[in-house]
Amino acid sequence: MHLNHTFLTPALTALVFAGTAFAQSDDCTAPPAAALGANEFFTFTAPADGSYNIDTCGTSYDTILSVHFGGDCLATCLASNDDSSCGLQSSVQVPLLTGDVILVQVGGYMANAGPGTLNIAAAPPPPANDDCSTPSAAVLGANAFDNTSATSTTPAGLCTPTVIGNDMFYTFVVPADDNYAFDTIGTTYDSEISVSLGTDCAAVCIGSDDANGAGNDVVTVVGALTGQTYLIRVGGWQ
Repeated sequence: MHLNHTFLTPALTALVFAGTAFAQSDDCTAPPAAALGANEFFTFTAPADGSYNIDTCGTSYDTILSVHFGGDCLATCLASNDDSSCGLQSSVQVPLLTGDVILVQVGGYMANAGPGTLNIAAAPPPPANDDCSTPSAAVLGANAFDNTSATSTTPAGLCTPTVIGNDMFYTFVVPADDNYAFDTIGTTYDSEISVSLGTDCAAVCIGSDDANGAGNDVVTVVGALTGQTYLIRVGGWQ
């Protein structure tokens, strides 16, 4: 089984930041505030209910990004990111209601500084198989997937890699007694995969893999029997 990825982010707005001013340190817990160098602040007011992708993709240097709920220094941390699907640049997704104001802090990793771009886009709705209770059917061979708008879940009882994000769920019915390998080889970013025996959130963990950051994740099921159903969870690292 082979799973591939396509990354699409329609721009809602793009703001150029200078990346040269030193502001207060980030109060988000990841990445550590000590790694944040020259940084600036922007406010954004949500024009409609939905999730929003906020990233620095296209910036030429290593960035750190954090998003806070509120419009000033009393804002509370929602999410933060160092490296993402677009390399050393940063990306987060946050759900907002119409009129919500967020404070976006963006800057360089350590000594990195210079002009950059902050992109904010309305995210498409989550895919139908965003939850372990509504998996899609996977077939033997390659199954293309796009987890750009998927949310992150921590379903009880399933394999739970600690840093899997934007995960999606598939079921695979074994066509014949054999050993089967489930992988994300060929995906363009650092991914994670887990395989459980069952059809939904009550499935029992068989194994998971994140390939230590190499991106070539493989879980092999030995001795699978005809008619057995496996729940596959696939997502990105962080």
